[in-house]
Amino acid sequence: MPARNPRRAALLGAIAVAAALLVSSGAGWMQARHASDRLVQATAVHVRAGVGSSLRGEVPTDELLAEVLDDWSDVGLRALVWEGPDGQRIEAGPADELPPLRGLLEVTPSEPGPAPPLRSGDRVRLVQRPRPERRRNRPRRGRALNRGSLALSIEPVDALALESTAVRTLSVGAASAVVLLLFAAVLGRQWLAADRLESERAAERHLAMLGTMSAVLGHEIKNPLASLKGNAQLLLRKLDDPDHVRKAQRVVDEAQRLESLTNRILAFARDAAIERVPTDVAALLEGLLTRLDDPDVSLEAEGLTPFPLDPQWVEQAVENLVRNARQASAPRRPVMVSASRSGHVLRITVDDDGPGIPPERRQQVLEPFHTDKTQGTGLGLALVQRVAEKHGGRVEIGDSPAGGARVSLLLRDA
Repeated sequence: MPARNPRRAALLGAIAVAAALLVSSGAGWMQARHASDRLVQATAVHVRAGVGSSLRGEVPTDELLAEVLDDWSDVGLRALVWEGPDGQRIEAGPADELPPLRGLLEVTPSEPGPAPPLRSGDRVRLVQRPRPERRRNRPRRGRALNRGSLALSIEPVDALALESTAVRTLSVGAASAVVLLLFAAVLGRQWLAADRLESERAAERHLAMLGTMSAVLGHEIKNPLASLKGNAQLLLRKLDDPDHVRKAQRVVDEAQRLESLTNRILAFARDAAIERVPTDVAALLEGLLTRLDDPDVSLEAEGLTPFPLDPQWVEQAVENLVRNARQASAPRRPVMVSASRSGHVLRITVDDDGPGIPPERRQQVLEPFHTDKTQGTGLGLALVQRVAEKHGGRVEIGDSPAGGARVSLLLRDA
């Protein structure tokens, strides 16, 4: 993993370790289950053979079955039942442990290999039926057990212990993996929050530097520019030659353009506190559109209650949005300004039918001095963003139903 991104390496390492824990724990549990099944089978065969050997082919009595049960209880025998061909029944063990003689896996002494035992929960129950007597063989005296059925209830102690250990191991492994993943998630969120905070601080430092630079530049240009503009206007009044008048007028026009640019730079650099006052938003917007005197800009703002805001800053921000929308739209195409309120949030939206703003550029256009216009400064939307932040809100950029861009200025009351 590249050293330049140690955080990512640590997170991926934690995820890999958690996955390895889960895989190894699951594999160990599966192996333990397989081994347990084999151990259950071996235990059942061992107990069945041992009990048969202990009974020695005799017709059992209560005392003999109790003695056999006691001898094999350490291995896991919990109860046994013998039933003779005449219906005689002898039991040994607790009543709730007694196995039935019907519905169990049947085995016979002649089976060469172990049959899979019938397991129910933590007990193995099987029944041994007598070996069929061949017709040409006469029954042997004293072999009454072979003509009876013997049912066994066995607790595979070793297999259950193995399964219990496997479950604990799986639980510990899974819990460790979950804790590790949770730790990685929390750590990742903290790192993302720290990176986001650092980015915000870097952006604030960048904006502060731009603001300082803009203020110094604006003040340094403003005074000589005012002198240049004033003298050019005086000279224009005294000239009679049309060619000279045209050239002097060009100087005045360019000086005015530079003056407008300087004022916008100083407005962006100024970090004055806002002064909120309850404002009739509809009246504020109507006054702005009346001053702009553009018949293609319409307004929808009805039923709004007074909202606490700084009228001067908000009016300047909306004017920037309207001018941007007018520049993006074709001539004589409509621009819609609307305002609505939802709880503590005031939304002022400007829609145009221009080319719109691609999603990948919507954050960039809010940065100072970012513009695609040959005559633009890139401060219009940056100022709107600053006004929104001063009012505890934000700027949202999306697609307009008219086909262009929709820019919304969201303000929160204090």
